[in-house]
Amino acid sequence: MNTYSPITHTVQPNETLVKIAQRYGTTVQAIVSANPSLSMGMIFPGQRLYIWPVINPDETSHAQDPVSKDEAISKNESVSKPEAISRAEYDLNNRILILWEQNTAWTRLATISVIFDLPDTSLVTNHLLKISEDFNSLLASYYGDYKASSFSNLLRGQLVLTVELINEIKLKDEQAAADTERRLYDNARNMAAHLGSFNPYWPLDEWEKMLSGYFALVKTQAVCFLNQKYQEGIQLYIEMEKQAMKMADTMKAGILKQFPEKFKV
Repeated sequence: MNTYSPITHTVQPNETLVKIAQRYGTTVQAIVSANPSLSMGMIFPGQRLYIWPVINPDETSHAQDPVSKDEAISKNESVSKPEAISRAEYDLNNRILILWEQNTAWTRLATISVIFDLPDTSLVTNHLLKISEDFNSLLASYYGDYKASSFSNLLRGQLVLTVELINEIKLKDEQAAADTERRLYDNARNMAAHLGSFNPYWPLDEWEKMLSGYFALVKTQAVCFLNQKYQEGIQLYIEMEKQAMKMADTMKAGILKQFPEKFKV
């Protein structure tokens, strides 16, 4: 019986179930079984799948891909024994995904609380700000306390500015909102610069684009709630999740490339 929790994998362009199964040391059949919503085994970029990977490399003998050789050839893919991932990579993947998902979920909750003056506003906001501490803990294990705290302080400042902007949007204070939005994007650029200086596989321009795009979605979502456009707000949240998963994948991939010795099977 598998005692581990599943990994949440975000489907990338040109990926297939065969490639995903080989990456995690599992089978196509196992992925389909863990994701009942899959229609005829069809997947699309941005879709999230639950994966039960093989942690122990000895277990890969039980994880042969059920796809026939002829079918694999028709897809220009070779049939090979799937590679297991290390427990360290498994833990890193889950930890980063959880952090970015929590950031997205609590940002949405804070937006709702602020816009609608809910009595839990301060509690929700405080919980959102604590996420920066969790990022600090994650990054410190690779980059040390100084670098980790410098980024987490910027992230905390970004979250504070986000809440301020949402409140100013609610109050329809356009001048204050414009100033806060400018500071928010300036801070996002600083966050990107810090990440780019930590890891050569974290391009500054890519992080700047991702962070700026994410916070633009946050602002638009707040406006939707204020104008009672709830269906649009839901769609924006889906886009925020996709952007967050992209940042999670970028962060994870950079750490794996920079510290390969820590993730050997």
